[in-house]
Parts: sequence; structure tokens; C-alpha cells
Amino acid sequence: MSVKVKMKILTLFVTASLFSGCFSEAALNDKELAIWALQKHSANRFLNASQALKKSVKALCDAPTEEKLMQAQHLWLEAIKAWQPFVGGNSGNEAAMSVSWNIQFYPDKKNTTGRKLNQLLKKEAIPTADELSGQSVAVQGLGAIEWLLFDEADVATTATRCPLTVSVVNRTVQSSEALVSAWQSNPWRGASGKQLEAQTLRGLTSQLDAISKTLSLPMGKPGFPQPYQAQSWRSGQSNELLRVGLVSLQKRYESTLQPLLVEKGHVELATRLESHFDMAVESVPTMPAMGPLLADKFGYQSLMVVANHINYLQTAMSDEVGPTLGLVVGFNSTDGD
Repeated sequence: MSVKVKMKILTLFVTASLFSGCFSEAALNDKELAIWALQKHSANRFLNASQALKKSVKALCDAPTEEKLMQAQHLWLEAIKAWQPFVGGNSGNEAAMSVSWNIQFYPDKKNTTGRKLNQLLKKEAIPTADELSGQSVAVQGLGAIEWLLFDEADVATTATRCPLTVSVVNRTVQSSEALVSAWQSNPWRGASGKQLEAQTLRGLTSQLDAISKTLSLPMGKPGFPQPYQAQSWRSGQSNELLRVGLVSLQKRYESTLQPLLVEKGHVELATRLESHFDMAVESVPTMPAMGPLLADKFGYQSLMVVANHINYLQTAMSDEVGPTLGLVVGFNSTDGD
């Protein structure tokens, strides 16, 4: 047994001792629930990133320059990275799930965002953030901001788009505030230990399935990729967001399901899943954009490696973790799209 594996097992036993009994009680104190604490922290991080983006866009629109456009693009990327824990990660919280579409409209299979934004730009009166709340979710969130900041964007077009960009960013900040509010209350207050176990597994599988979709949709069928179905293809950051999403999911696993498995004596399974999370993250190509890899035979094969690791994790969750804990992995919101 390697030193690295031995250290992982030792760490798991220490973690298990810290979390011992946390799932077995009929109800938990709010402070003890790791999944809630994790999402609360992530929601506040996303709000801070949205507010930083708002400040940057205001500076850009006050006096457009290439440097300020690049800074706004950078902060948009930071915001959507901060959003990744919620890509399929709001399972169990209805209030958070309801605001999710306002923040990210994905997949956009018919370029709804581009078409509707072009229509708004042609109007004499640009809608305010409050007015956008009554319009299509395609023009309200991170995807709309990406289009405004990246799609054939330069200093000249930015100046033209600025009033709408400001409104969309302000609307996104409103939605991020709603997300923080949605996670202020523990949605699992009073849940039994078994109910928390079920939600722990359901939350992980929901997020894993959503991450899987960001890869399977653009990969399409061999020989027929769909590059415009990739998450954030306009900014050329699809692979980077895939990596960030997997890192976020691994952190959730380490904070919730891993301690549960170890507490119940399933150390080998817990360690094996951790190793496969490591391999999945490490297998994501270093090139931030996915499009060039989809168009190349060897690039496509490199994405297949990632897909295989994700598929392993999905199978392990449903065929091993579920039965081991006496749970069934059921329907989730990413199915059937």
C-alpha cells in the first residue's frame, strides 16, 4: 500500500471521528450540518464575486477601455467559477432551485440568449434590472453577461451594449442576493439521520449529473460534436469550468458523503471514490476552451477520458454507495432535458 493511500485512510479515520454520530441522530443542530454550511459559504462567495463584477462593469461603462473590458471579462470568469457549486447543487432547497435559472440559463440549445439580447439592444428604452426580472431567464444571468462581454465584443461594441450590460449585471446581483437568502435557513432542519443520508447522496448525484451534462452535450456522438452546447463556449472557458465544477463536487464529497461512509465502516469505498475524484479532476485538459478539442481526434479522446471518470463516479454512486447505505438514487432535475 502506498504512503499516499495510507495517509488518505488515516485522514478518513480522523475525519470520521470528528463527524461520528452526525448522521445517526434523529435531528441535527444547524451548526453541525456540513452540507448546509458549505452551500451558505458558497452562496456568499458568489454574491461577493457578482458585486465585484458589478463594480468592474460600472467602471468599464463610465470610461470604456480595452484594459477595463479585459478586467470585466476576468471578473465575469471569477463569478461563474463561484457559481459552479450550484450547477446541479441546489437539490433539496426549493427556494435556491427556483432562482438558479435566473442566474444561469443552460443549456441554450437554440441561442435564445443571443437572439433575445439582440432584440433588447434594438429597443429605444433599455429595461432596468427590475424590469428584466419579468422577462426571459435567458437575458437575466451569467450567460447573458457572457454574450455582452465576449461575443464579438470590443471597446466600441461595449459602449453600445453598456446600458443593457449594467441592467443584466444588476439583475444578477439581485439573484445572487436571493440565493444567499435561500441558504440562510437550513432546509433540512429536523430531518432524521436517514433522511440526511438520502439527501447527502441525492445532492451529490444531482451535481455530478449536471456536471456530466456540460461534457456530454458538447461531445454529442462520435464524429458529430456540438461545440455550441458547451458551458460558456463564447468565453472559451468550458474545460476550465468543468475542472472547477469537479473540484467543487469533490469538496462536497469530502465534507458530506465521505465522512458518512467512513463512519459506517466503508473505508475502502470512501478511499476509492476519493481516488477517482482525483483522477477525474486531473484528467481535464489544461486548455481552457473545449471547442478545439472537439474538432480534433486526439482532443476528443482526451475528453473521453474525463467522461469515463465521471461515468465511473455516477455508476459507483448508484450501484455501490446507494445499496451500501440502503438508499436509492432517484430522479433529479437534470434528467430528461
